[in-house]
Amino acid sequence: MAITRIIYWLGCAVILIAVMMAATCLVALLMADLKMVAVMGVTAIGLSVLGSLFVLTTSKTPSRETNSDALIFLLLFWGLIPIGAAIPYWLTFPELGFLRGYFTAVSAITTTGANGYVVETLPSTLVYWQSFLQFFGGVCVATFAVVVLAALNLTGTGVHRSALFTLKKGELFTRLIGIGRVVAGVYALIAFVCFILMALGGAPVFEALCLSLSGISTGGMTPRSEDLSLYIPRFSTLVLVLACGFGAMNVSVIWDVLRLRSWVNIKRLVTNIEHRTLIAMGVGLTLFGLFYAGLQNLFPLFVEAVFFVSTAGFVYDPISLEQIPSVVLISIALVGGSALSTAGGLKIIRIILLFKQLATDISRSSHPSRVLPVQFKHRRVPDRAFLSIWLYFFGYTLVFGAGIVWLGAAGLNFTDSTTISVASLANIGPLLPSTLPDTGLTWPDLTQMQMLVSSALMLIGRVEVLAVLVLMTPSFWRQ
Repeated sequence: MAITRIIYWLGCAVILIAVMMAATCLVALLMADLKMVAVMGVTAIGLSVLGSLFVLTTSKTPSRETNSDALIFLLLFWGLIPIGAAIPYWLTFPELGFLRGYFTAVSAITTTGANGYVVETLPSTLVYWQSFLQFFGGVCVATFAVVVLAALNLTGTGVHRSALFTLKKGELFTRLIGIGRVVAGVYALIAFVCFILMALGGAPVFEALCLSLSGISTGGMTPRSEDLSLYIPRFSTLVLVLACGFGAMNVSVIWDVLRLRSWVNIKRLVTNIEHRTLIAMGVGLTLFGLFYAGLQNLFPLFVEAVFFVSTAGFVYDPISLEQIPSVVLISIALVGGSALSTAGGLKIIRIILLFKQLATDISRSSHPSRVLPVQFKHRRVPDRAFLSIWLYFFGYTLVFGAGIVWLGAAGLNFTDSTTISVASLANIGPLLPSTLPDTGLTWPDLTQMQMLVSSALMLIGRVEVLAVLVLMTPSFWRQ
């Protein structure tokens, strides 16, 4: 019975992708792009039929599900849904193969921002489609974190718990709809305000729309390959900076601010420990960049610093973060953003907890008999809870190293393999151009095998490393 419930909800997801394609078909019609109207329309019809078959044949099954069902659904969703999302790329560029389209769709849905195509070669409809996919992926990332990952409690310390997480046992899938509506509403509101302000600030309307969708999702894909400073005015850039900042923040905190509308909750946007760390990282990266790029580049440094710590990674100006040593950028990329956000990486809260444990252990070493528990948010964190964090770091390091080996075996040198492994696993695709590889490597230059490995790393980074490692344990399959 469990597999039928998983198929049912996968069918619902396929239908949702079909609806998104139908909406994109209308965009193509407005732009008088009849070829893309046909491509998006035919694909939408095909996916809607497939999704409906899944739903109709499994709708009478019991509605109860276990945490194991939710985990399998999570993994199948991230792996299979990009297949449907990639079809328009394949139909438009069949000579480039399906895998390139799948790589780009995975990158968009996981909000990584690594484009397998040169964006100027894409029809405007596909440029909008990948921005729409990034927004959809951002909503899914936050929703799954609030519901599925919180229920699985894979971190052991409850880093995914929030006031939004309220459900009874066996109601995981049905709760996805309610939480998804809340998250989609919050992000849609921010994206809409961002679009209006960017357009009023002088940004081209189409570019403002695409950047608003990818900004709130910290996606990183842009409607043009050139630097933002060449076509986005400064005011519009600052608006995009705020959108990326909100995308990297804890969505439950943002929801409380919008829902309660009180000064106390507004202050939480700044006083939240993860948000304060984000701000500190942005300021620190800006100041560090001044040493390499000079005070005259303060504005582009500040803008790109916010883009980078949010894992959006938009490139605003060539003389900014690109001047900073690659090892610094890679380290910040690995840290990531807030736990309940669209940002990638290890997540700030895990880093904070480990530093708190380090400070406590140092204090204990000077007073061995002293009882000194780790306190976080006025609650005691038991020592055994940190085991899961260390396991997560071990798993993350293991996958990161394996990614370097796989990419090296696929033909890349060590430097490029390291950068692409970090960029894919931490879901920050713009890290590659920011590190200025000596080989001049760009995402469209990757071979099909290299794209396949990178896609796998993106997906693993989004489903949380431990969720993948759980599948390798015999006890999970016995259960």
